[in-house]
Formats: sequence, C-alpha cells, structure tokens
Amino acid sequence: MPLSAPFRHVLRPANHELAEWIHVTYAGWVQVEAGKMHDNPPPATPAFFRYQWSEGRTLPEFCLIFIREGQGELETRWKKQCISAGSAFLLRPGEWHRHRPLQETGWTNLWITFNGNLARDWMRRNSFHLQHNVAVIENPPLFLAQFERLLSSIHDSPTENSYILSCQLIGLLSNLLEESSGTESHKFHEDELVSRALAFIWGNLLEFVNVADVANHLDCGRRSLERRFKDGTGRSLLEEIQTCRMDRARRLVVDTMIPLKECAARSGFNTCEHMRQVFQRQLGISPEIFRKQGGPTRSMQE
Repeated sequence: MPLSAPFRHVLRPANHELAEWIHVTYAGWVQVEAGKMHDNPPPATPAFFRYQWSEGRTLPEFCLIFIREGQGELETRWKKQCISAGSAFLLRPGEWHRHRPLQETGWTNLWITFNGNLARDWMRRNSFHLQHNVAVIENPPLFLAQFERLLSSIHDSPTENSYILSCQLIGLLSNLLEESSGTESHKFHEDELVSRALAFIWGNLLEFVNVADVANHLDCGRRSLERRFKDGTGRSLLEEIQTCRMDRARRLVVDTMIPLKECAARSGFNTCEHMRQVFQRQLGISPEIFRKQGGPTRSMQE
C-alpha cells in the first residue's frame, strides 16, 4: 500500500546479517516541493550519507534511487544529466556523485542502500548495465509498488533486517536489471584498465586486497598499472584501497555493535591492530572512541 508520510531509517545489521549475500542498510523516501532550495540533504540524514552539493560524495555501499514525481539532476564523474519521474539510478560503492531536485519542479524520490557479497559479485562481473547509472523504467507503477512494499516492510518493522527484506530487495534489483539489459554497462573510468581496477577494489571490500592482488587479477604489470591509475585518478592504488577500507570500517564501527575485530575483517583489514593504526593516523582517534562519539564530529559532517 502507498506510504502516507516521508520517513528515513537506518538498519543496523547484526553480525549474522552482514554475512548474508545481500542486506539493507538505509532506506526511506522524501518529498521536496517546487520552489524550495535543496542544495544539501536535510539535517536528519545520517552522517555517512550527508554531503554538500559543492563537494559531492562517495558511498561505501550501493544506493538505488527511484524518482516517483518531479525532476532532478544527477552528476557523476562521467556526466551531468536530468532525471525525470519514472527513472531510477544506481550508484555503486566508490562512485563520486551528487543529486538534487530541480527547483522549478521539486521531486519525490524513494531510496535504499544495500551491501553484501551478492551485490559485489554483480559489480565484479559488471552486471549492472545502466547507461550512465540511469534506467528508464518501462513499467513505473509495478516498480513503484515493489519499492513501496519494501519500504513499508521497513517502516512497519524498523528493527528487523530480515530475510524477507533481502528477498524483496533482490526482486527489486532483478526488475531493474531486466529493464536495463539492452544497454551497455557503465564504467568507473574512461580508461578501461583503471575502471577494472576500481571495480575490483570496491567489489572486494569484504576481503583483504593489496596492490599485488589488483595487478594479478588484471594480469598487468604492477608498475604500469600504478602509473596509469595515478594518471587517471590522481591517487595511488594503495590510497584507493585504504579509502575503500576506511569508508566501510567507519560505517561498521558506528552503525553496528559487532566486535571491532569483526569490523576490521569485514572492511578488508588483515588485523584489528592495522585498522586501529589507520584510524589513529587518519582521524586522530581510536575506533573505540570513534564508536563512543557516534561517528564524525559535527564539523566533519557540515
């Protein structure tokens, strides 16, 4: 049944749910009226999903957004494009992006973020065939009904991250993949080798990956790969891997109560001590204090 009022909800997965193939982490829907400014997400947005329009953001997990009414704009490293009602766009872990409604139309959008081995396996196999991240849904009422049913399940039982949600999410994603099956898969980067390296790094977030692993997977010389990656992104392969690990680790430390040792393992760190050293070096505090503080400080969020 249609949802009556906007809401947003963070689901805090338990340890056993993180081990599942796919699980929901954050979901809701929002309505922005025409004529209202919406340069930044509202204050109620959790810290790890907030961003300033001028800077954009990257996420450590997947995000699917469906535009029910109105129009907006989506910008990625590839292009800037207008998105209309009846369209959906999918953002993969590690993709820089920003999006907002057009002031003259406003919009209503539904969103869900998710993670898990199944989604990352699809990512490694380049299974998300979307033209510049966007799919125009052939049957918007059916897709909307599926999406609202999933959100209703979360709204009615906000503390349960159940198998039912995972099954509903897979059904929604299957619909999306079917809608976009005739298009070419989009890339992270215009350099094919860099794009494949990024997909491998972010697609293997749940495992320990080093620079040698990336080079071996791509069957490419390490020096050549490091040079092309640096030229293409402005970052080293090691910096990209560390960013990937830290994005995931910060999320798990704050949004779950699983042991820090498990947070480290599920973020690609080979030991908990390694994660603790990186936290101290990058944030100036330990994971334990970061968890007690509830995440980024206010100055970091704004």
